[in-house]
Amino acid sequence: MKSIRRQLTVRLSAALLAAVALAAASLFVSARHAALAEFDATLTARAELLESAIEEDDGHLELEFNLHRLAAWESLDHTTHYAVHSASGELLIASPHWTTIGFPRPTPNPTSPTVADLQRADRNYRVLHTVFDAADDTDMAYQGLQLSIARDRSSLDAALRKAAWLGAATALASLAILIPLLQHTLRSSLQPLEEFARRTDAIDPGKPPVTMETASLPAELSPIASKLNELLARVHASILRERRFARDVAHELRTPVAELRALAELATQWPDEATPAAFSQVLEITSEMEAVVASLTLLNRLEANASPISCEPVNLSPILLRLIERSSPAATAAGLRLSSPDLSSTITWETDATLWKAAASNLLGNAISYSPPGSLITISLTPSTFAILNPAPSLQHEDLSHMSQPFWRRDKARSASQHSGLGLAIVASVTSRLGHGFTLALTPDGQLAATMTANRPSAAYVKPS
Repeated sequence: MKSIRRQLTVRLSAALLAAVALAAASLFVSARHAALAEFDATLTARAELLESAIEEDDGHLELEFNLHRLAAWESLDHTTHYAVHSASGELLIASPHWTTIGFPRPTPNPTSPTVADLQRADRNYRVLHTVFDAADDTDMAYQGLQLSIARDRSSLDAALRKAAWLGAATALASLAILIPLLQHTLRSSLQPLEEFARRTDAIDPGKPPVTMETASLPAELSPIASKLNELLARVHASILRERRFARDVAHELRTPVAELRALAELATQWPDEATPAAFSQVLEITSEMEAVVASLTLLNRLEANASPISCEPVNLSPILLRLIERSSPAATAAGLRLSSPDLSSTITWETDATLWKAAASNLLGNAISYSPPGSLITISLTPSTFAILNPAPSLQHEDLSHMSQPFWRRDKARSASQHSGLGLAIVASVTSRLGHGFTLALTPDGQLAATMTANRPSAAYVKPS
């Protein structure tokens, strides 16, 4: 498994090593350049001293200076050697060891002073070649003389080696200090991330989510913790929803399954009881089971936001008209009358046609199931509201807050066996998804008013992309 700390340590250590090595190399190059410049400046100064001391005297070229001043040049053990050649390359003056060491003749007529490194035997030299005219040369016999001056650079090379070793030692010492410091810094800096990982690893999706404190986290982890808190809340809500769905299905299907088993046992023991009437009862029970499962599935999908929503201008008049036509036989069988509005005109809402139809169907079915025989159910539809008004003599005002809960039934008013107790819960979920309003109210004369409100006027609604 890859470790962020290990990767950072390796990469930053490599970058630190490269940076220190580059700094040490740059420092050495700068020091070498400065040392060479100083060495060449000394060599140039000695050459100028020699040029000023060489003059013509009675047709001869002489070196005018006290020998003790050049005692350091008179021995091979010392560092500086020189030679003067004529313009044609003839050796005129040389230090005692110039020819012994075997310095080469200069290039004829150099255009400018040149400096070069030269190796002879076991020594390295820095050699300067320059051109000058002898002093007091009235006959112009010693013009364009070539001066070569060589200096042993052993001391320079020793100093450069010492500087190189010192730079390397300094770089290694710096790394010995900086790498542990880097590791400590990474360890302390990544500690919040490791703590965050430990807390994340301890999360149990099956238990209520523990909200992670974001205020104490670094700025880089705070958004992750916030999103993780939201995700945990959604996961927990989904788990609870699935558990509730399984529990509700088991609860609601227990009775019809028991009824089917009783009918099956009866038909097994007494084959003569397997009559069309018995199978009609089986069909009724399975239809109720199918309706319960379908309602629970729809409610679960709505609560999970899994149903696709496509809101657009929808003419609700023909949809409501078909619902009323389909519900009329059931209402007539229950001794109820339906008062429907004029649906000949176009009434448009910004909504999802399928979900709006499901909500309206459940409202109408709820009114038919629980209205007393002989009642009048009033249906109204406007560009802003859809309402159903039906008598509910047994309901109390305190019941209204519970009526949208799944499977809630009031003993007398909501005890019809063919009703699952999910209709108003589905209506509440549908209207919430669609952005519509939904209210339940009791009128002074004891009627239940269920109202859906279009909260998205057509002129202001923007269809989602």
